[in-house]
Amino acid sequence: MFTSTAAVVVDTAEFREIDENDEGRNRSGKLRLRIRAERMDGGEILIGIGQREDVDAFLEPGSYQTVRELEFDPLRYNQVNIGGSRELAQPSGQLFVASARGDGLQEVDWPIGSGEYRAIIMNGDGSAGVDVRAEFGVRFPYLRGFAIAAMIIGSLAILLGLLLVALQFRAGRDRSASPEGDAGAPAV
Repeated sequence: MFTSTAAVVVDTAEFREIDENDEGRNRSGKLRLRIRAERMDGGEILIGIGQREDVDAFLEPGSYQTVRELEFDPLRYNQVNIGGSRELAQPSGQLFVASARGDGLQEVDWPIGSGEYRAIIMNGDGSAGVDVRAEFGVRFPYLRGFAIAAMIIGSLAILLGLLLVALQFRAGRDRSASPEGDAGAPAV
């Protein structure tokens, strides 16, 4: 992912929409967002998640690219550049509710809560020209339990099928064998 701006921004609502039930309520805190990113040149990167109004105030004097209409299979999104290629200041310590900063691969794992939050990926020094390899993941609650249950049910179905085949094979052999053996054959 490359942008000539100083940051890439994603609304966490893009991820929350994946988990909304029919009434539109999110199971607050159970859905987890994981963002991994690494600068292509190996330099310092910052990944942060903060309340929307705080992140917007931080981004206002600089430039950034907003990712909208995020789809995962295959990965597609629309982007909107705001503010050209101006640099961003260093963020304050209280800006993010979750963040990771450093050289190489960085990761943030955060429970998506209610409210409006934004995720930001930027160069560690706030400079324009963000060139990163980024991965976004959403972990659903109870997914592991459903997978285990499906494997158990599938295994039981296979065993039941093998048992039924073995019983049919055995029943076929029993019918073809004569109960009297060779006693009915003529004597020579």
